[in-house]
Amino acid sequence: MPAGTARRVRVAHDERWLSEIWDRQSFDRRHLRTTSGLSFKVVFPGLPTGEAGPDFRDAILALSDGSLLRGDVELHLESSGWRQHGHHRDPAYDRVLLHVVLEDDEPARNSRGEPVPTLELDGRLQPRRVAESRAAGAVPQLSYVVAPCHSALPRKPQEELAGLLRQLGLERFRAKQAMFEGELAVFEPDQVLYAGLMEALGYSRNRKPFRELAALVPVDAVRCAPDAAGVEALLIEAAEQAHSAAQCSPGLGAAGRWPVPALEWQTVGVRPDNQPERRIAQFAAILERLLPRGLLEELLTPLVEGAPAARLRQAWRDQLAEVGPQRTDAMAINVVLPFAAAYGQATCQFGLSEAAEQAFLAFAPEGVNQVTSYMRREILGPLAGLAEGAAGQQALLQIWDRWCHQKVCALCPLGRC
Repeated sequence: MPAGTARRVRVAHDERWLSEIWDRQSFDRRHLRTTSGLSFKVVFPGLPTGEAGPDFRDAILALSDGSLLRGDVELHLESSGWRQHGHHRDPAYDRVLLHVVLEDDEPARNSRGEPVPTLELDGRLQPRRVAESRAAGAVPQLSYVVAPCHSALPRKPQEELAGLLRQLGLERFRAKQAMFEGELAVFEPDQVLYAGLMEALGYSRNRKPFRELAALVPVDAVRCAPDAAGVEALLIEAAEQAHSAAQCSPGLGAAGRWPVPALEWQTVGVRPDNQPERRIAQFAAILERLLPRGLLEELLTPLVEGAPAARLRQAWRDQLAEVGPQRTDAMAINVVLPFAAAYGQATCQFGLSEAAEQAFLAFAPEGVNQVTSYMRREILGPLAGLAEGAAGQQALLQIWDRWCHQKVCALCPLGRC
């Protein structure tokens, strides 16, 4: 790069611009190589995070031997930005499999001291080269070459596609129901529902420690607390003690007699409203209000009484108000309704199971997320309206988890005519 070019680039562009370049794959994609000489193709550029942590997650690269690499992608105008931003000391960036930069001015290493493969885009952004790449038949993502859905979906009857999405949404719902049925065979119903709600507080990053906390402080112990402040203190103290014990004696409790999970809370990239301490305080207030009659009684009564989906949604938003409407909707779709279906089966209340499933099919979707937005935009396109309600949204997540995320396109039902 000629002297002074990097400074001009910094003035003219920022990392948001570079992020759009990567997201759209708007550069010469022929013969991609890292600065160390590793050849690869982009199967999937990843999903933009829009928050702290790596810029794109769940990217997939194909090496020349056919093997696939999966991980995150971080972008900087110059590779020295990696060190300047402190990523070389941050384990949150250890999953980065590619560092995309305009100029490679120094090597990047992760917190383990391992080199981070770097792609330099300088020279690949010239209009002439991009035009040549397009003329040569290059495509934004390698997956587009093997993705049969792009050609099959426009030919599929819309009623058939809508039915398929409904079936896949129910498949995901019934898988959650089966999980709850297994837990109900071992634990009391209130504990199963309590643990499910606790896990849902953690979104994707803190689901595991929240579920572990529910095991450390079961619902019967929470009932002994005098008020919301007492519940919050009990949960916080248990989390702190478990973390301290695990650090001192990994795998053993304070007395060395039983396993203690290390509650490894993830805070990098977690929005302030979703920080563990805040969610614990919110849930403590909910428990103080609902536990006197019991979680089961409070949350399932509207469903037993036959309330329509819209009234169910409002009832649960009122009962779980502290966590906000979007998280409440997620808890209803992913916990309360499949739990109710499982509880109905376990207690031979088959009408309850049927009511829970029908409510799921009529329930509004929870808030948009990166995966469902991507699936609507890049996979369904103009047919996105067929993925209606909670069931349609869960269908998109099912497709992503089972096939699209791993690019197992040959097995995905969306690609079959």
